[in-house]
Amino acid sequence: MKTVITFILACMATATLAQDIIKGRTYRAQADFTASEYFETCTTRRFGICDGTRFEVIGFTPDSSKVIIKIKKGYTCSLVSGNDTLPYALEGKQYCISRARWNNDIRKSSVQLASGPLVVPFKFQTKDFKIYSAGEIGFYVGPKFTSKKSPDNYLSVIFSAGYSKVPLNDVNAKNAEDTRTVDAASVAGGAVYNFGKDFQIGLLAGGDFFNADDKARSRSWISFTIGINLIGITKKSEKKNEVRMAQ
Repeated sequence: MKTVITFILACMATATLAQDIIKGRTYRAQADFTASEYFETCTTRRFGICDGTRFEVIGFTPDSSKVIIKIKKGYTCSLVSGNDTLPYALEGKQYCISRARWNNDIRKSSVQLASGPLVVPFKFQTKDFKIYSAGEIGFYVGPKFTSKKSPDNYLSVIFSAGYSKVPLNDVNAKNAEDTRTVDAASVAGGAVYNFGKDFQIGLLAGGDFFNADDKARSRSWISFTIGINLIGITKKSEKKNEVRMAQ
């Protein structure tokens, strides 16, 4: 019982700490929003900050009601507020964000639920480590653990289900020369680590379930990737010429 209580208190302490705004730390926007230009004070001129923008906390206003940030990696998007199209925030420039907006829209937890498309180009059969083309397309879901120092680096623990093609062989069919492929349902679990947006390493283990010679059969497998996008991740801020309403 004491162990459970200690664990709960530790989680509560971690959640409270997660709301702190730390000067000098880099964060990433999780929604489109607006910020005021900062020039000695926070001006009334508003700029659009696009989803995915990376910025560093450099200070606070004297009354601590606003956070002063500096854009490190920005995106070009067209944000509309009322009848006005806002200029987007520029890299190297400083802006002000209210603490309320920070808590609601900007700061993300270091652990998030992620989901998206899954592609498994090949698999190794665990019985004899024979490689075969999978052509699997599926969907994954699972927690994503982000790096506080580098938001573009993160570990995803994934669980997936999808559709695959299984080539028959002497293990799965009566005829050893049978070169047919059959439809299969696939489930898997594993981990993928992203280094930025364009490079991944990952390892999956799973099973294919199919019918061969009028019998239900299964095949266990593992698959790994280096460099290939095993899981698909896109940011809406990267879409060109898209007009969105600013918050």
